[in-house]
Amino acid sequence: MQAYQETYVANCREIQELLAPMQDLPESFEDFVQARQGRTGRVRQLREENSLLLKKHLVPALDGLMGAGEEELRDLTDFAGQLLDWKWNLDVGLALTIHGAMLRRCRLLKDRNGMIREMYQYGMSMYYHNRMVDKVECRLRESRHMLNEMLFTEAGTYFRYFEEIDDEETRGYIIRSLANIAIASRNRKRKIAASARVLKIVQDPYYRALAPNLPWERFLRGTHQQMSANRTELSRANLTTQELALVLESCTEVFRPEEQAENPSVRWLWPYYDMAYSCGFVGIAKTMKRLEGLIRQTDPEGTDMSGLYGNVQLPLYYGTLMRKHRELCDDGRYVSFLDWAYRRMLHAIVNTPREGMDDYYFYMLANVISDYVELPGNLSYREVTEAILAHMEEGLYVSSLRFGEMTALLCRYMMKQSDGCMDEAAEALGLTEKTPEEKTEALCDFARLCGLYHDFGLVKMRMTRTMQARRLLEEEDAMYCMHTVSGSDDLRSRKSTADLADVCLGHHAYYAGSGGYPETYVRNTSPFRQITDAAHVVSDLMDAPEESLADLAARMMEQAGSRYSPMAVSCLMDQDLLRELQEIRDGDGTRFERQLFERKRRNLMY
Repeated sequence: MQAYQETYVANCREIQELLAPMQDLPESFEDFVQARQGRTGRVRQLREENSLLLKKHLVPALDGLMGAGEEELRDLTDFAGQLLDWKWNLDVGLALTIHGAMLRRCRLLKDRNGMIREMYQYGMSMYYHNRMVDKVECRLRESRHMLNEMLFTEAGTYFRYFEEIDDEETRGYIIRSLANIAIASRNRKRKIAASARVLKIVQDPYYRALAPNLPWERFLRGTHQQMSANRTELSRANLTTQELALVLESCTEVFRPEEQAENPSVRWLWPYYDMAYSCGFVGIAKTMKRLEGLIRQTDPEGTDMSGLYGNVQLPLYYGTLMRKHRELCDDGRYVSFLDWAYRRMLHAIVNTPREGMDDYYFYMLANVISDYVELPGNLSYREVTEAILAHMEEGLYVSSLRFGEMTALLCRYMMKQSDGCMDEAAEALGLTEKTPEEKTEALCDFARLCGLYHDFGLVKMRMTRTMQARRLLEEEDAMYCMHTVSGSDDLRSRKSTADLADVCLGHHAYYAGSGGYPETYVRNTSPFRQITDAAHVVSDLMDAPEESLADLAARMMEQAGSRYSPMAVSCLMDQDLLRELQEIRDGDGTRFERQLFERKRRNLMY
C-alpha cells in the first residue's frame, strides 16, 4: 500500500481502540475525565488527518483511475482489503467507494475478469455496509438489498462462460457470487433456489475438474450453511415438498455432526435443536430445556464467536420463544431463567475485552437492541439499553445528556409561557393528579430522558463510529436519516421506552410537516408533540456549535410556523433562557461526565 493508505488504516485502528470502552475504569472521577478528554482530542485529530488524506490522495486517485498503472490498482485493492477484512471492518463505506470506482473502470475497459471480481468485491462491501440499515424498516433498506442481490446475480450470470474463462480465480468469484445471491436476497424462495443451484454446481465433478484448485469443500459446506438458514420456514406452509427436502438435507449436513462431537459448537448445535422443534419432532418444553442447557454450559467469560453466541444470541432466542408461546410467560421458572440469562448477557457485553469487539460483537449488539423481549419483573429494555449506551457510546451518552438538559429547560419556559400547553403529554404519562409544580418537574424529567434517547437509533446502526473516523459519504447521509426510524421502532415496541419514541422519531421533522425527516412522523397525532418541537429546536442549536445562540434564535424566528414551533422559538427571545442554554451547550459538561462515570460504575455490577 501507499504511505497515505497505511496511515489511514493505522488511524482507523487507533480510532477503533480509542472509541472502545476503557479496559479498567479509573477509581477517581478526575482521572476518568482526563482520560476521556485525551481520547476525545486524539480522535478529533485523527479524523481531521483522515479527511485530509482522502481529499489529497484518494479522491485524485479515483478521479484518475482510467490512467492508473498495475501497481496503483493493486495498492487500491490492498487498501480496500484492509478496510473490509470481514473481522474488524475498519471502514466498509470507503471500501465500497473504492470497489465501486474499480468496477466502473472495468466496465469501461470491457475487462471481463475484472468486472466479475469487482462485482463480487463491491457486492460484499455493500452487504456489510447494508448492516447499518439491515434491521430498520424502511424503503432504503429494501432498495439497497435489491441492488446487492442484482450485483451478485449479474456476476453469477457469467457462469455460462465458465468453461471458456481460463482464470481460476475469476471462476471462483463466479461461484461465490452465485452463492451470495442467497445472503443478499430478502425472498426465501429466491434464497433456496440460489443455494440449490450452487449445491448442484459445487458437487459436479465436471466443474471441479475445470478448476481443481478452488476450495470446493469449503464452498459446499458454506452453501449448506446458507441453505440451512432457511430453517425458519420449516414450521410454515410456505415451501414445496422439494424445497422442504433441500432445507432439511442441508440442516442435517450442517447440524447433525455437532450432536456427536466431543465438544459441540453451540452455534451449530442450537440450530439443530431448533430445526427439530420447527418440524414438530420435539415439543416446546424439551426445546426450552435444551436451550437452557446450552446457555448454562457456555463459559460466561467466553468472548469468541461461540462464547458471544451462547451468552448473547441464545438468551435472545429464549426470549423470542417465550414471546411466541405466551403461556411460558405465566410460568415463573421460565421468567426467572430468562432474567438470569439476560443479566449474564449484559455481563458478557460489558466485560468483552477490546480485542473481542470485532464486527461479530457489534452484530450481536444490534441483535440485542432489535430482539430483546421485555417481561414484567425482569430487566427492562430501558435499563439494558442505557447500560449499552453508556458502555459503548460514551460520547453520544454525554452529548445526549446535554441535549436532554437543554430540551428540559426549553420545555420549562414553554410551560411558563403557555400554561397547559403540555397537558396531553401529562395525561399520557399519568400525571393528571399531580400538583402543577410536580407536573412541571415530571415533564422536565421526561424531556431529559427523551433527550438521552433522541439519537438512540445510531447505536444499532453503528453510525457514530463511522462519523468519528471521517465525513459521511452521500449514501451514508441517507442512511443517517434512518436513525430516527431505527430508534423509534425499537423504543415503541417496549413498555419501558414506548413514550420516548415520538421524540426519537420527530426531532428532525419540520413543524409544518413540509420538510425535514422522516415522512412517517405526524406531529398532530403525538401527545408529546411540544416536547418534540423543543427537541427539534435544540437539535439545530447543537448542530451549529460555532454560532452564538442569539444569531441562531434570530434565524429560527424567521422560520417560525414552518420549520419550527412558534411557541418554542418565541421562548428563545428570553435572554435569561438563551444564557442558560448557552451555558449548557458550551460549558465544560462536568456534571454530564459525572453521570456517565456513575452509570459505567453501575455497569460493572452486571
